[in-house]
Parts: sequence; C-alpha cells; structure tokens
Amino acid sequence: MNICNIQKGLAIGIILLFVGTGIIPAIAQNMEKLSLPTSRGIWLYVGGSGPGNYSKIQDAVDNSSDGDAVFVYNDSSPYYENVVVDKSINLIGEDRDTTVIRSDGFSIFSIIVDNVNVSGFKVVGSSNGIYIGSDNNIISGNYFEFNWIGIKLWGASNNVISNNIMQYIDCDGILFSYDCNKNTILNNTIECIFRSCIYLEGSTSGNVIINNVIKSATFGIYFTSLLFHSPSNNDIIGNYIQGAMRGIYLGGSFGGSVSDNIIIKNSVGIELKSSRPDMITGNYIIENNYQGIRITSHSRFNKITYNTFMNNTQHAFFSDCIYNIWDYNFWGRPRLLPYPIFGYLWYGKLLHVPWVNIDWHPAQEPYDIPGMR
Repeated sequence: MNICNIQKGLAIGIILLFVGTGIIPAIAQNMEKLSLPTSRGIWLYVGGSGPGNYSKIQDAVDNSSDGDAVFVYNDSSPYYENVVVDKSINLIGEDRDTTVIRSDGFSIFSIIVDNVNVSGFKVVGSSNGIYIGSDNNIISGNYFEFNWIGIKLWGASNNVISNNIMQYIDCDGILFSYDCNKNTILNNTIECIFRSCIYLEGSTSGNVIINNVIKSATFGIYFTSLLFHSPSNNDIIGNYIQGAMRGIYLGGSFGGSVSDNIIIKNSVGIELKSSRPDMITGNYIIENNYQGIRITSHSRFNKITYNTFMNNTQHAFFSDCIYNIWDYNFWGRPRLLPYPIFGYLWYGKLLHVPWVNIDWHPAQEPYDIPGMR
C-alpha cells in the first residue's frame, strides 16, 4: 500500500471532518438563518487510490445511508455517469474546476429525495445538469457548461441554489416548472445562455432571485404563464443584468417585486406583459438600447417608483395599459415639471390612439444603489 496515498487520505479525511460540521460555509455566510444538515454518518470515497474507494459515484450513493457523505476525488475524473440520488446525503466534489462529471444522457444528477447537498462538481454536456424533484436541497459551488438546461426544478420547493457558475448553456440556466415554491437563487453567475438565464413557468410562487450576475442571454430572467397558471409573488432583488434582448420579462406575473437591480445595456431593460400588480422599485435602468421599461397587454395597477432611468434610447413606453402608477423616478436629468410617459391605447385590433401617463413627482437626482458595478 502506498504510504503517500494513505497520508493523503488521512489529511483529506481530517479536513472533511471539520467541513462536515457546517457543509458549504459560503452559504452560511450569505444566509445566516439557513440550517444545513451535517454528515453524522460515514464518509464514502470515489476515485483516487485509497483502499476501498469506489470507482463510480452511483455505487457509492447506492451503498450510502441518509446522513452520509460521498466525497469524489478529481484524480479519476472525468466521470461518465447519470447519478440518481435517492438518499439524503452530502455529495461533494474535490474541486469545482477539476472534478468533472459528464453524460450524454438525460440528467447527470437526479435528486429525488429531500435534504441533499451537492457541491464542488463541474457538470458538463447533458440534457439536464441537475434535475431536482424534491425539497430542501442545496446546490452550491458547482460549475455548469454545455448542458441543455443547467438545473431543472419540477415540483420542488424550499431549495437553495447558490454560488454556482453557469456558462454556454443551450437553453435555460435554471428552469422552474410546475409548482416550484419558495426556492432561493442566490449569488450565481449565469452567462452566455441561449434562451433564459432563469426561467419560471406556470404555478411557481414565493421564489426569491437575489444577487445574481446575469449576462449575455436572449432573456435574463423570464416569467410566463402556463396552461392558465401564472407565476405569483416571486421577487427579483439586487441582480446585475446585462446584454439580453429582455433583461427581465414578466409575462402573466402577479404580485411580485423587482427591486434594487442594475439593468444595463440590454435591448429592453424590463418588460411587463399581462402582469399585475407588480412593484418595480429602486432599480438602476441604464443604457438599454431600445427601451428602459416596456409595459403592454393589459398590465394594470403596477407601481413603478423610485427607479433611476439614464441613457436609455427611450426610458419608458406603454401600450394598451391603464391604471399604472409612476412616481418619484429619476428620468435622466433633474426635472421641475411632471414627466410624461408616452404610449398608446388600442381600440379593437387596428385602431390605436396616443396616450400619456404621468410621473407627477420626478426625482431630481439619481438614486444611490449600493454595490453598483
């Protein structure tokens, strides 16, 4: 038996015992109230050259029990597997950049039980990088590239997706579908995405999308109704969104908020379509090359307040929308008079007439957004 391998295994084991008292410390720093399960059970090892190590991740998962940890060495990567996680375990890669798992199959990781933590993997080349069909899981500190969908949630609630990097995704970075509620999307970097960095459809509610960096996509964040079910009460807070056809698109959304985001250099910064009532407040909407905000298709009773609009080709536009409230926004320069927002009202399918909404109390200087890049 190679003494170097024994020493390496002992050293890593000692480190992991400390880590086991609080898996994913980065999440704990960002979410003080988040309760993380610890690995009170045994540790199983995959790859490397230690005695008794498994050669496949699935074999280690199959032989684990709830509360165990499966540690995957980078020595033996790439791993070519589709792993079904059916135990409440911690699944830990040695290094996010070098512990590679890839597959041409449906999902690299399919999480079908509650209370699973996945961290430290580079997830490459599959239909779904990670599929989540359960609750109270944590996906943190992973790297995704060349997947069709990075992470797909289906009927999954109270999950945390944080501190991941996603690049070169062929469809959506993170997809919520069918009854996904109260999930938190936190501190991820999602860029170079063909369709949407974050996509919510149907009956999804109470989700929080906070402090993510979103760049270079058709849609930065996209909400849409599905089979008469609409996203509701979802919050988009403190994100940096750049280089999309639509930075934020709310289609048939109800009751959520868009606040304190930096929305810069998109075609349209924010678009509301058939959405109400949403709160659009405290955003920094700048240098969007078509419109800063666009409100259409019977979007009513929305409140657009305390935003900073600067250097957009057109700051704001509406079509066939009434009863929206515009107040206390900054419109490119100090203004002594109320600020007019020009748009149209439609009568039938062909006739439209010019109309005006008014911001009666325009701000006299830009608002300060902490941490603006």
